[in-house]
Formats: sequence, C-alpha cells, structure tokens
Amino acid sequence: MAEPLPSIDRRSLLASAAALTAAGAVPGADRPTTASREALPPAPNVQTTNVSAATARRFIEIGRRNEIRREAGLPPLKVAAEWRRIKEVEDRQAREEAFERFAAIHEKEIWDQVLKQRREKEQNPDWRPVTLAEGVDCQRQVRKILRDQFAGCLKRKRPSLKVLASARLLL
Repeated sequence: MAEPLPSIDRRSLLASAAALTAAGAVPGADRPTTASREALPPAPNVQTTNVSAATARRFIEIGRRNEIRREAGLPPLKVAAEWRRIKEVEDRQAREEAFERFAAIHEKEIWDQVLKQRREKEQNPDWRPVTLAEGVDCQRQVRKILRDQFAGCLKRKRPSLKVLASARLLL
C-alpha cells in the first residue's frame, strides 16, 4: 500500500518555485554548470519544500523555458499559470492513456453489442457494415458507449490519475 502524500502548502510551493525561477533568470547571477537534468539550488531565504518528482520535473521544465525566453529577450512565464497548464496536459494524457487501455479490454464486447442491436433492427443475423458510412457510424457508437462506461467507472471508483496511469484493468 502506498504511503499517504504529505500535506503541501501550495502557495509556499509556488512561491518557492517562482523564487527559484526568478533567481535563475537574473542577469549576471551565477548559474549552475551541472548537467541540465539536475535541479537548481534553492534560492536564499526561501523555504524549500519536499515535492514529488513530477512537481520537481515541472518546475525544472518551467525554469528551462524561462532561461530560453530570457536569452531570447522575452518576459518569463508565470510559474503558477505554467505549472497548472503542464499539470492539466499531463492529467489529460493520463486519462486518455487509461481510456485507451480500457477500450482495448472492452471494445470487442461493445462491438458485439452494437452489431447485435443492428442485426435485430435489420432482421438479418449476418449483417455487417458494408459502406464506409455504416462502419463509421458503428465505430462512433462503440466509442461513445466506451466513453460513457469509462466515465461511469471513474465516477464510481474515483481513482487518482496515478492509479489510472498504473492500472492495467479498470473493471
């Protein structure tokens, strides 16, 4: 069982990140010459906070982008806004990956249901989509049913995105 996540004061976390980014963007300030994957040292007079690897990676990425923007003569990114944007993109990607795993598991069953309904409607037990339009319509129905079932699964279980990203079977 995973350890519970520590309580993190988001305001101080974002303030620390902003200070780190600003300290790295000041002209004439000493910049670390270590490998680009390493974290920047904490700015003086800023309380450091233990953060997850994902949060640290996001802050490092924002710092890299701000360094590129500084060299190009552009204003720095707002750390809080950029952090939220990156997190939303990663969360959306995690949900989409979880949905694709869910679809891979359940798609054949849903296809069988859609075809069964259409065969009953057509009164033809061997009916198959023949035209492109029929095939696209059936595929649209299958994806809609899968999306609805996936959304229902999330509402019932309310897993975190970390669980979704690591899960192999959702149902």
